[in-house]
Amino acid sequence: MDVTVPPPLPLGVLPTPLVAADRLRAALGCDPVWLKRDDLAGFGVAGNKTRALEYLLGDAVAGGADVLVTGGGPDSNFVPAAALAARVVGLDCELVVWGSAVPDTGAPDSGRPGGTPNLDLAAAAGARIRALGDDPPTRGACGALEIVDARGPGFGVASPEDRAAAHLALRTGGVVAAVTHTSGGA
Repeated sequence: MDVTVPPPLPLGVLPTPLVAADRLRAALGCDPVWLKRDDLAGFGVAGNKTRALEYLLGDAVAGGADVLVTGGGPDSNFVPAAALAARVVGLDCELVVWGSAVPDTGAPDSGRPGGTPNLDLAAAAGARIRALGDDPPTRGACGALEIVDARGPGFGVASPEDRAAAHLALRTGGVVAAVTHTSGGA
């Protein structure tokens, strides 16, 4: 099987530096210890998620995508990073998160339970967020596909393989990013 690697879309300041951990080395009494400082990747709050987002969004842009559908937990660091990355490259972003937290509207007595800081950041980046309530995380793939279907005719994930991958990834606890395409606008 041939594997095609999508072209990355530069988002971060890479490569990140290796830094000597001299105090740790001294405490352990061992040879030099080096730390990879991916927290210095330079793309918002993404940290080590920057690399994955560069390939994910590179593939999306190269394929003519106009919306990114992904998800995770309400405290996921990937969720706001994906929303910010989608915003940077001009894609809409739809997020499926488990739990009942929704972004805080800032309105007093809105009756909404309030979001987590990560969901609030994702919403501030323009992402639309769908909370699955008490449903387990494995329902996320279905929620993502429902969002795609709800966007109307002309929307669908890039291929049947992407739909299958979305289901498999969330059933196994992975974070899925299904990129959708339009064939005439929505």
